[in-house]
Amino acid sequence: MSDVSVTPSALDQIQTSITEWLGKVGVRTRLPVRFTRASGGILRLLVAPKSKANLKLEMKEQQVRIRASDRSLTVNLENFLVTTAILNEQLCIDIKTPPKPAHRSLDSALREVAGTKHPVFVSRMLRVVTDLTGELTNTRIDEASAAKTDFEALLDALSASVEMAKYASANPLIAGKLRGLRRKQEILERAGGTFTSEEMAEAIGISRQAVDKRRSANQLLAVTQGKRGYAYPRFQLEDGKTLSGLEDVLERLKTLDPWMQLIFFATPNEHLEGMTPIETLRQGKPEMVKEAARGYGEQGAV
Repeated sequence: MSDVSVTPSALDQIQTSITEWLGKVGVRTRLPVRFTRASGGILRLLVAPKSKANLKLEMKEQQVRIRASDRSLTVNLENFLVTTAILNEQLCIDIKTPPKPAHRSLDSALREVAGTKHPVFVSRMLRVVTDLTGELTNTRIDEASAAKTDFEALLDALSASVEMAKYASANPLIAGKLRGLRRKQEILERAGGTFTSEEMAEAIGISRQAVDKRRSANQLLAVTQGKRGYAYPRFQLEDGKTLSGLEDVLERLKTLDPWMQLIFFATPNEHLEGMTPIETLRQGKPEMVKEAARGYGEQGAV
């Protein structure tokens, strides 16, 4: 058997390699493989379900292999992004040049949002980000990009925006919302970040239902984060167990909403010698924290 293997570095080379090889094995008309160009710089191979030329085409991982009697052509596509689908009973192979390293995360994100159920919302958010990219200096963009979370990156960019400052000065409600969001982000960072319900269950070694039950019974603190459900501040756990005294303190705070409770735990307290309740609990002094929680009230609101 005569085997040929090629590793193209450009889309045109893929089409040329296949077309020339088919010509050499005697297939010059009514090719079983048809080439088209799709939007986004994609080379599309449409493979007929049956071929009179007695050809067999296989798609395996990053390779296209064509066999004809005792000959074969292997096209290695390791330098490309490849997807396959069935289109009008034909095998459809889409081949795309991968984005540059700096754009790979953007390419991935755009593919994720392409199938969104909320195109109007996503489009408006993308326009905001595009406007920010044109407005901010490279230094401010780099600073925002270095944020720990995507949410914090967006907040940093909005805070540095002149246009955002104009909106905020004309509408105090917008300024208040931004301050509130920033405050919540800072509080979550002080609390060591958060667990999802599933992560909290795994960390403690119980079921998710048991975690929900503890939350409902005010034995675990959780704040809501939209459709993402509950977020459990990480400070509550130490060596796979809840901090000693945590449940007693939560009992003292049960009349307050979860965000106010979290602010209490993460804020330095004059009754605790300037330490936070989290630090004091970790030092094994739950009684001091319980006493500090007794008089905690509206001053902790976000």
